[in-house]
Amino acid sequence: MKCVKCGNELQPGARFCVYCGAAVEATPAVETAPSVEETPVVEETPAEEENAAAEAAPVAEEVPRTEAAPAAEETPVTEEAPAAPQPQSYNAPEANPAPAYGVPQQNGAPQQAVPPVYNQPQMPQSDTKKKGSKAVVGIVIAVIVLLLILAAAIFGIVFLAGRNSGDASDSLSYVKNGKLYYVKDIRKDDEPVVVCDIKNGDEYDDGSLAGKFTDDGKYLYFFNKVENSYTGKLCRIEVSKIKKDESKTEDAIEELVSGVTYFQLIDDTRFVYLNDSNEVYYFDGEDKNKIAANVYTFDLTEDGKVEYNTSDGAVGRYSIEDDSTETIIENCSYIISNTSDGYFYAVYNEDSDRYDMYYSSKNGETEKIAENTYNIIGASDVKNTVFYLTERVENVCYYDLVNDTYAESDASLTAPVFSDYLTPCTEYDAMSDWDREYYSEYPEYIDSFYNWLSSDYYYDSGMLYNYTYHEDEDGNYIYNYYFYDQDNAQWYVFDEEGYREAQDAYDSVGSREELRQSLKDSYTDITYYDVHSWSVADKDSVVAENVNPSYVYCVGNTGIVTYQKYGNIDKIDWPEDAYGTWFVDDYIYEARYGDSVDQSVYYASNGAEHAWDSEWGSMENGITFDTASSGNYAMAFSYSYDDDYNYTYTMSAFQIENGELSMLETGMNAASLGVWVGDDYYYFEAESGNEGNLCCFSNGKSSTVLKNISNASVKRFENGSICAYSDYSGYDDYSSGAGTLKLFGEDGDSVKIDKDVNSYCYLNDELIVYLSDGKLYVYRGEDKEKFKIDGSVTSFNCDQASYESLSY
Repeated sequence: MKCVKCGNELQPGARFCVYCGAAVEATPAVETAPSVEETPVVEETPAEEENAAAEAAPVAEEVPRTEAAPAAEETPVTEEAPAAPQPQSYNAPEANPAPAYGVPQQNGAPQQAVPPVYNQPQMPQSDTKKKGSKAVVGIVIAVIVLLLILAAAIFGIVFLAGRNSGDASDSLSYVKNGKLYYVKDIRKDDEPVVVCDIKNGDEYDDGSLAGKFTDDGKYLYFFNKVENSYTGKLCRIEVSKIKKDESKTEDAIEELVSGVTYFQLIDDTRFVYLNDSNEVYYFDGEDKNKIAANVYTFDLTEDGKVEYNTSDGAVGRYSIEDDSTETIIENCSYIISNTSDGYFYAVYNEDSDRYDMYYSSKNGETEKIAENTYNIIGASDVKNTVFYLTERVENVCYYDLVNDTYAESDASLTAPVFSDYLTPCTEYDAMSDWDREYYSEYPEYIDSFYNWLSSDYYYDSGMLYNYTYHEDEDGNYIYNYYFYDQDNAQWYVFDEEGYREAQDAYDSVGSREELRQSLKDSYTDITYYDVHSWSVADKDSVVAENVNPSYVYCVGNTGIVTYQKYGNIDKIDWPEDAYGTWFVDDYIYEARYGDSVDQSVYYASNGAEHAWDSEWGSMENGITFDTASSGNYAMAFSYSYDDDYNYTYTMSAFQIENGELSMLETGMNAASLGVWVGDDYYYFEAESGNEGNLCCFSNGKSSTVLKNISNASVKRFENGSICAYSDYSGYDDYSSGAGTLKLFGEDGDSVKIDKDVNSYCYLNDELIVYLSDGKLYVYRGEDKEKFKIDGSVTSFNCDQASYESLSY
């Protein structure tokens, strides 16, 4: 149908010609009266029709070849216009779907067509006399409308590209009183808007509920209808569709899956999650695919796989690319290490209460390494090696641990004989000095002398005896036993002292023999701990014997093991009569665990054992080893502590070359252990209370980086800036600590952000979001005052710049 004024082709159902503006006579053939009544276009001017077409443009499917159309909704000039219908969630039907171009409405009548004005054919050459002033007006209107559409499209493309290229990283989400809040741009004084009410009953201000932005900042994922701090309905919303009016935002929220306890994003629309039934699923953007059941943990690998552990000890792998699942390990208590070529894993043995160890290669071949291992030290990619401890029990006789110095003499010693200690003497010798005088004067009474002799048969001698004394030249009385043999009328003097000494010696033999027999009948188990290594190439080998199991360390991924040995149990001197088998037990304990233990430290590499050089530092309390991720440097620590259990560490730094340690610096004192950042080691020195000096060991020497800062939440960012606290209050009564937050540049100069800061999120040197006394602020550079975002906030989330934590 053509216009009667200008002759150009008219669009079906048009009431006006878009070229000359002439009215078109009604055509009875068009049966779209219901639509016309619903859309009173009769009162619209041609320009209004063109604007109506522009309003419909955001629906990409409705208007062909207009990629930039969605931006029209975000264009400021259309802010007051009625909002286009929001897209519904993937699993809920649209309540009032907008009719698409050329698609029948729900009442069966087709929608009135709206001509895509930018796709009109060029105006044909015609006689200008046929064109009046209305034609000129129509052309001007058409050009204006076309320019507006192009401008809106360009603005939309730039705006969306800007939001998806990093500007959205300036967005913020946080939880307050059970509601999820969103701030579009913290660079500006944007007011927080409520995304939705995430609680289900109680209020939940857990930080994990503050949501997670996708890497490009396009979407915000969050939990809704939270049943507890760990389970809820996982939702997402395109951040460009978050409105100030919560009711308008509600339709843009996509409710994805329920009962989610943990999830990991793959990209904007895909993720893997674990639900409250311990099932792990893969969501591809539209549908969910169950990977496995009875799962208690999973992780995404760099090559696009999902590796998971089940409660029955299985380890599986799911490939997102080809939707395939394979079982790597069927029965596993825990994974020791995932090396480049396979898995080292342990299986609990209930009978021995120990772990059996296995190796499973990436091609599925499994080999048993060891049974009943005492402890698994660690693994290394060097030759695909695992290090572990075994118990070696020796049943030892106590007597074998004793140096019996009496054995030979005791074997030849017999009980003393009484007669061997008698020496013949005269009657005169047997009398006392008084008796000698008396019986010399009265010899006729000598019989009375014999009558007075004792018949007690002392020492079972069977002889009479006289126990009397004589005075020596110095006037001292000397007592002796004198025995009288009546049958032979012979007197003897008895060597009592010699006899008693012999008897005591013989009695000692009996006491020692009793102890000797007790030791020979007693046994004890002595447990020795040996370090083993197992590699795919060399299988099992013993690295070191008789080590202290409390001080054995695998030095990172270097293939080096450090350890401390027990002292050798030498034979002890004979335990005298007052001791017994318990004395031997105590000696064994002291030799292995007490002051006499071997304090030397050793390390093994390349199959050889090396003794620790005493010049490398004091290691009397054993050592802890830590290595840089590169494996080129290592730090060794010994520690001591005072009565209040405040630890002080002595550190030695080493370079690792071909499996050998060479000392770089020793005697460094630290108040706490540190962390590696590349090949640089950061640690705290001379800490007093909560503050100290941040030091760094780099390029073979140590230096002070920052002074008088706290060791709480120190972060170093990629641009070299460091955020740290001073005057930190610590953690008392289970509440978070607080301190003065400072920003340090690479030159060490600091900027005070604020005092009483509890937590912070760094975006760059001019954007730091932080909580202070329950209020949420943003710092926006030295020349700008802090801006309060909200109050009574306990947790928040934003895309923090990449950093390394320097706090141990």
